[in-house]
Amino acid sequence: MRDLGTLGEHTFQLWCSEAGLIPNTSSIDKTGWDFFLESPEDFRSLKNEIHSSPIKFLVQVKATNKRKRKLAIPLSNLWRMTTLLMPTYYAFIEFDDDGKPENAFLVHVGNELITKVLKRLHLNELKIKPAELHKLTLTINYGDENKLEQLNGECLLRHLNAPVQNNVAVYIENKKKHLESAGYEGYPYKVKFSVLEEDYLKLIDSSLGLNNTIEVFSITGTKDRFSLPSNLPLFKEDTATLSIEAAPFSSGQVFFKEDNFSVGLSFDVEIYLPFPTLELPAEHQKFRVLNEYFDFLFYTELRKINFEFHIDKTIEIRMFIKILKLMKLVHSECLVELKMERLDSPYYINLAGIENEFIYYEELLAAQNALKIMNAFDLSETVDVELKHIAYFSESYKIFSHLLNEGSNQTSRVVIPNFPAEFDIAIPVVTISTCMTRIGKFVFVLIYSIEGVYVKGQDDKLISINERRLEKMSVIEGDHYTINIKVNELESTISDKYDKNGNQVLICDRSEK
Repeated sequence: MRDLGTLGEHTFQLWCSEAGLIPNTSSIDKTGWDFFLESPEDFRSLKNEIHSSPIKFLVQVKATNKRKRKLAIPLSNLWRMTTLLMPTYYAFIEFDDDGKPENAFLVHVGNELITKVLKRLHLNELKIKPAELHKLTLTINYGDENKLEQLNGECLLRHLNAPVQNNVAVYIENKKKHLESAGYEGYPYKVKFSVLEEDYLKLIDSSLGLNNTIEVFSITGTKDRFSLPSNLPLFKEDTATLSIEAAPFSSGQVFFKEDNFSVGLSFDVEIYLPFPTLELPAEHQKFRVLNEYFDFLFYTELRKINFEFHIDKTIEIRMFIKILKLMKLVHSECLVELKMERLDSPYYINLAGIENEFIYYEELLAAQNALKIMNAFDLSETVDVELKHIAYFSESYKIFSHLLNEGSNQTSRVVIPNFPAEFDIAIPVVTISTCMTRIGKFVFVLIYSIEGVYVKGQDDKLISINERRLEKMSVIEGDHYTINIKVNELESTISDKYDKNGNQVLICDRSEK
């Protein structure tokens, strides 16, 4: 009777010799492999980097005269072949009735097979009484995808090297990573605990990133592999304080609109959703939308929101106006459209509005006037403002905007209580007046001239009603001293122009509106 095992090993050794591989045999058949293959010293992988390790393979050879193309292998053998970091293989050689090899198949112990073996090992460990590994089997199937095209050493070496690609160091690193991570996809660590009924809703709030702490009881931590908990917990505690720092569920955009036909106000946000739960009271069915300037809690069933606005800091003026408009909008009924990166379609909610009154009408109008001023001066720089400064300059922006709207060639009335003694009242006088206002770090300057003859009015005050001309528009950045110096220079330049024409020139006190 033929010894298929010996026949298979001799055939495999012959192919190794043809490929220049050195086949070292296992003296005791308990190691999981039959041959430890070493590449010769002149193996081509050594020509890449001098520090590269010669490639080595471990192979178990199975000879058969059947054509089932599958074999049940003891789990003890598979455990060894799986956990060894070297490249490992099962070689299946089919012989005909005359003892000649007909087909050969090489099955690499790769990630898919490793995962199957580790899962079987883990399932066995979870049993109350685990079975001995040599009494358990796992069937390996092989077919055309594993078949050697030619029954020779060159083809064998090509199939052996295919998973390794001449770099055994990278192969070992990747195999080690897979061995350590297989079955831990998703959430490998789980903690179970109990909470008091009154703390349950606090736990929901914690999932929204509100950082509530609660007392929990009967805590058990487990490490799950293949979604199955280990027999031994990582830890057990009677009581503990739980604090959750929740991460956003998704990034996205939120749009606040008066109705479906308006463009609305859009903001980039982070969205927090509560822990999945079957039932929640209507007042706790909510989610959180957050960005740098506001924090909203949307109550989906009650159609209302709780909000905080963070405007007590420096904000770019266009964003400042946008935030104030949003504050105004949420006081009335509005439509909210939420787009999340992790959802295919937008989520909509109709808000019923809130009871308290919007209190920043003056600040919104002032900021809009300030933006008009910036646009009139064609200022494209970023301008940061604060709420208190916008409120302080509210009237100034209104007057300044009015002057800009009027433009030049307007009739103006100038009253001079104390006419300079050296001036001749009968000769026309050019009056130069400067109006200034501050937006953020910039000061905006308007310089006008009014040329006319003054007449004596009530209380001996001199009055002139003449055409006003806009001489200069300027934007100045700097401290108070620098601004005064630059404005003096501007006024002097205009004054010199009229002096040369023989006019009397009077520079009025500045008005910083």
